[in-house]
Amino acid sequence: MLVDRANCDALKRVGVVVCLTARPEIIAARVDRSKVLRPKLKQGGKATLVRVRELMDERREAYARADLQIDSSELTVEQAAELVLEGFAACASRRGAPAANGPVAST
Repeated sequence: MLVDRANCDALKRVGVVVCLTARPEIIAARVDRSKVLRPKLKQGGKATLVRVRELMDERREAYARADLQIDSSELTVEQAAELVLEGFAACASRRGAPAANGPVAST
């Protein structure tokens, strides 16, 4: 997890760390529509938006360590993915590493 500095440093040594973000109200709406359980957002019995704001504030410094930050508030999944690929290529170029030219694996 990016919050752990050692993990972030290790990840950055071997790749590009991307932080996808969005405005708190967008994240809260996405979470509320999702069927995925998010225990950290349920702690304290607070509204999702309140917890999103709290966690974003608590993690601001950690998120800032990412090589690339992309605000996905107004983006489609495809647009966000394109920005990630462009950002990856730019970061790889700055580091002197070859950018990936082939298809991206999906799971």
